Amino acid sequence: MADLRELVAKAASSDEPEQPVPTFLVGTAELAEGAEGIVRALVGYFGEDDERHGVRLVVEGEVAGYLRRSDLYTFVGSIRRGHGSSDGFFAPGSTRPVLRTAHCPVDGAEFMVARFDSADPPRCPDHNESLELLE
Repeated sequence: MADLRELVAKAASSDEPEQPVPTFLVGTAELAEGAEGIVRALVGYFGEDDERHGVRLVVEGEVAGYLRRSDLYTFVGSIRRGHGSSDGFFAPGSTRPVLRTAHCPVDGAEFMVARFDSADPPRCPDHNESLELLE
C-alpha cells in the first residue's frame, strides 16, 4: 500500500533531472483518495511511453521534488500468476486513470492533472492563477 509521505520523501530525495520533465499536480481531491490513485496515475503515465523518465511532483502548490520511473518500483508490487489466472478480469473500457494537460494563462507552462474541475480548477504553483484545460 502506497503512503503519500513516502512518495513525497522519495521525490524530495531525488535530484533534478538533466532534461526538463513535466509537472504532475496533486491537489485536494487526489489527496483525499490517497497515494494509491497518484501512484496508479503515474504508473499509467510512465507505462504509455518508455522515453518518459521523470516528473516534477507538486503537492498542494508546493514543489515536493522529482520522481523517476524507477522511484515508483517500491510502490508497485508484482505477483506471479499462472496461465489463465486473469481470464475473469476483463472490464470494458480503460481502467487506467487519464492524465489531462492544463496550462497557466500567465506563461503557458503546462501541467499534468489527474482531475480537473472547472468550478474549482487547480492553480499554477508559480503564479497562483487558475489553470486552463487544454483540449
